[in-house]
Amino acid sequence: MRTRLCPLLAHCFGSDRLGENGQLIGVHDAFLVKYDANCQRHLPVHRDESTFSFTIALSKTDEYNGGGTYICDIGSSILSERGSVLSFRGDKILHGGDPISHGIRYVIVAFCYSLTEKGELGNNLISKKRDKFNQMTLSSKRAKASDECQKLIGEYENKTKTDSFSFGFAL
Repeated sequence: MRTRLCPLLAHCFGSDRLGENGQLIGVHDAFLVKYDANCQRHLPVHRDESTFSFTIALSKTDEYNGGGTYICDIGSSILSERGSVLSFRGDKILHGGDPISHGIRYVIVAFCYSLTEKGELGNNLISKKRDKFNQMTLSSKRAKASDECQKLIGEYENKTKTDSFSFGFAL
């Protein structure tokens, strides 16, 4: 992360915000996502609670059909080759996981922020949001997700195109 991804993010989004080699990047969360044609086929459009987000493709593109990261601003999906990184402004770009129709697709997803912008206050706010979410019932979570999705779609329809993402960087 520190030797390859942080410098890449600093190059893409500005070393003035993220430090010369990305030393001012904090990771809020990172995890493995499995898209399966028979189970979780996609992820609805959304924005992340991170300043910078990235995915790392782990599967070869011939191991599944469909898929990719759908970017609403460009109206299409970006299908990354194994080992490639797709980075973008998670808080600004409306995006989702395009459905796969066959096979299994694995990606690593990470949510990052600038230590100069978040600081300790931001970390406390994130912890409070996570605690509140974990205390909600499943039906409340579903209702909130539905409301958020409708809100995001409305925001997207009124949004202008941006250039807040980058892609095609092989590790």
